[in-house]
Amino acid sequence: MTDTGTLLRGLLTAGGLGMLLCLAPGGTALAQDGGGYDPVYEVHDLVVDETAGSETAAKAAGLASAKRRALREVLSRLLPDGRAALFPELPPAELENLIHGFWLTDEKFSRGQGRYLARVNVRFRQDAVRGLLRGRGIPHAETAAAPALVLPLLRTGGRVLLWEEDNPWMRAWAARPPRPSLTPLRLPLGDIADITGFPPSALLQTGPQHRINLARKYGARHVLLAVAEVVNGAEGRPPRIVVKLVMEGPGWRGFSRQIDVRGEAGEPLDKLLEAAVAQSVIPAEEDWKRRLAMDFQPPVRQVSVYLPLRGLRNWIDLQRLLAEEPALDSVTLRELSVSRALLTLSHWGASGQLDLALMQHGLQLTLSPENPYYVLQQEDPPAAGTPG
Repeated sequence: MTDTGTLLRGLLTAGGLGMLLCLAPGGTALAQDGGGYDPVYEVHDLVVDETAGSETAAKAAGLASAKRRALREVLSRLLPDGRAALFPELPPAELENLIHGFWLTDEKFSRGQGRYLARVNVRFRQDAVRGLLRGRGIPHAETAAAPALVLPLLRTGGRVLLWEEDNPWMRAWAARPPRPSLTPLRLPLGDIADITGFPPSALLQTGPQHRINLARKYGARHVLLAVAEVVNGAEGRPPRIVVKLVMEGPGWRGFSRQIDVRGEAGEPLDKLLEAAVAQSVIPAEEDWKRRLAMDFQPPVRQVSVYLPLRGLRNWIDLQRLLAEEPALDSVTLRELSVSRALLTLSHWGASGQLDLALMQHGLQLTLSPENPYYVLQQEDPPAAGTPG
């Protein structure tokens, strides 16, 4: 064991002071993040069109309604299986305590008609929303999956389209409005390196590692393979779109779904594709929330792990990562050397949920054959991402 004090002094001078919170019995407790900005807790463009006895009363009623709808939207991103719709309405004062702030766009008042129109944007306090759900013991997900790269392949006329300009399925995904989620998605650029290195036929016929290699180019750890086919209705029936969805990457083994989106007579293809995109994102979102849902109630579980280190910068980055992971209640440092750290992880939920949460950061728990500890192995990080 090398001089721990020397390395700790190095951590403090290198910016690690904020990560070493306090001395605790048996070790050093690493600070857990109190919650910063996260787009999952922000809702945009809620339309308000309210009429009352006066414009002032209409504005007050409209804003109150928008804030309630905004909370319902945030809860729908955290609670599985439509349970957000069952959440009881909060008293106004309790709701206001959850809100970090709000702002208005397109604000309009009628003249003496008691009508108010606006678009409302609301940002909630992440720690307050989590505290609300934890305090009530409501199972919900807080850990986000690592980004997934969407590959929208379209089967048509004996061809498989992806990078081609005449792929309306790719255009529909590119036109999808941004929607914060615990399962963030990205689209590839389709540059010359993508076109030459990852032809559609190869992406379908080769193993998942070939697709994961493309995902890593965009800073993603997963791939959402979305293979669509337009089926024209017989005897004047409207067309439908069949989409086969496969999610690949750490923790997604076996995820496969199929959705069938039926159009209406005379409905333009682009509208049908837009509806298919909206439905294609739901299965992975719901599956993730179900698997990571925890009630965050005592007792916490503990596991001791050895963490191999790649140097000082790596240690500081790992402290920050562990401090920000919601599945961890606390992390206690037991031993520290230049090459490794011995940690006690106190975590919520089942051990499988902890495994899944850590995988999203490129960390893998394996049982050490040499001692009663687990080893927390680090994967090579993906390249810097380009959001889609």
